[in-house]
Amino acid sequence: MVLVLKVNGKTAQWVPVSTSSLQLRADAATQTVGLFYPSQRQMSQKNEEMEQKLNAVKEMYERRPVVLTAVSPGKGELVDVTFCLLRSILPQFD
Repeated sequence: MVLVLKVNGKTAQWVPVSTSSLQLRADAATQTVGLFYPSQRQMSQKNEEMEQKLNAVKEMYERRPVVLTAVSPGKGELVDVTFCLLRSILPQFD
């Protein structure tokens, strides 16, 4: 015995069917509901898009100027200002 889904309008129910009444077919296929299998063309398009994005990011990094110094200019100014402020405030608390 095999259960088969029988659909009548808006209702559906499982109905037992004997296996002797079923015919086996070599070209039988299955139906998947809610699953999506992309085609080869769609997959190749996505791969090409990903490669283009990756190449664009690589080109962006290649165009950046190379920093030749360990510390870029202007980064130490805040530290200098902070130390000068502390030196001016600390003698007042002695």
